Amino acid sequence: MRVSRFFMGMILFSGLLGCAAEVSEADAATWETDESALVEASTAARVTLKDAVTETCDESCLVRQWIIDERYEEAREVLAAEANRVPDDVETHLLLAATNMRDEMYEKAYELADRLIPVHDDVRLRETRAYASLLAHDVETAAHDFNDTIEALQSFEPETRRTICDAVTGHCAAPMQREAYAWLGLATAEYNRQDLERASEIVDDLMNADAFAGAFEPSAGQFIRALVASKRGDDNTAKAHYEAILAKFPNDPASLVNLGGIAYRSGDLETARRMQTQAYEYAGSHRRTAAIAWSNVAEIDMLEGQYEAALDKANEAILTSRNYAGGYFQLAVIHDVIGNGAESLRAMKHALELDTQGVSRWNISMFNADWEAHFAGLIAEAEGRTESASRHWHTLLGSDDETLQGIAKRHLSSLYERSGEHCPR
Repeated sequence: MRVSRFFMGMILFSGLLGCAAEVSEADAATWETDESALVEASTAARVTLKDAVTETCDESCLVRQWIIDERYEEAREVLAAEANRVPDDVETHLLLAATNMRDEMYEKAYELADRLIPVHDDVRLRETRAYASLLAHDVETAAHDFNDTIEALQSFEPETRRTICDAVTGHCAAPMQREAYAWLGLATAEYNRQDLERASEIVDDLMNADAFAGAFEPSAGQFIRALVASKRGDDNTAKAHYEAILAKFPNDPASLVNLGGIAYRSGDLETARRMQTQAYEYAGSHRRTAAIAWSNVAEIDMLEGQYEAALDKANEAILTSRNYAGGYFQLAVIHDVIGNGAESLRAMKHALELDTQGVSRWNISMFNADWEAHFAGLIAEAEGRTESASRHWHTLLGSDDETLQGIAKRHLSSLYERSGEHCPR
């Protein structure tokens, strides 16, 4: 079966500020130039903002609309200036953090929330920090941050019936509702830490708890159950979960991505392509999901010998989602298959730099031992583990896939040439 790697979607419902360095005289001109450019841009954005104000939508309303409309640069300029002007305004900082989150600038969002938490005891800052670490694939930190968020939410007195409102949308929810989603965030972090038992335990407890009945969308729990099922080799159960989600939420992009992955693993590339393309089209502002879907279509192109189309899509996936490691892994594989060794190595090294905790690699689906050996060989070469790489290439000399045989011979020839030995035929 011609399968190699497919990227799975995930449900995605410690930074310390550095000390300021002394500015030398040589740096002064650059500092002033950069600052004046920022002021100029901020002024332009504020003029645009003032011109758009209406009786029914003031400046605050418009900035929120900019964030929803993905006009992140304009929103960030105005909010950064306002945050400097009124440093104690938590709502402004939350909006700035939300802008960075939606623009996939997760580290900046994390640093902002982490800096403000000791000053402002607002649980929304803790939520922001937790989701930022999760989305940045710093899952070790995310697990800690979600536990901290859950503890903070549990400190609310139930009898107050207090609600907590989202800074961007204004949607409000009771602490119990937000706690439910924090538990789902923790389950996702545990899944990405490869602790399937803990992830399942959290979801099961949440789904079966009377206290949380009606506090969250059950499909969110089903999604994590589907992820775990596939990792355990039970695609039939996973498929049933995804189909149930799609029956309730047609065109849910993450479910389409993973359902397409199941079709792909069964060898049905036509259905897989259709579902991945559909996920890409319905991803909307969810850039990472769009990038995963498009990268998967690139994989299908590669398997069908459409190498230029595959390269184009892999590059588009990288441009779609900031710091998406999976796109670089895909790019490395495609370049290697068509013989672009230097480009493949460069893409692989960058992918590994982005995927420090292995989250993207954990979410790559490979069900053919030969293609798995190929991917492992590329990683070993990028990491300088020559002996390990050589073992993988020797394994592929016995592959039934002539393309992989040829790739293995090419890599072994290069390794032996560098070592001065003779390459086996």
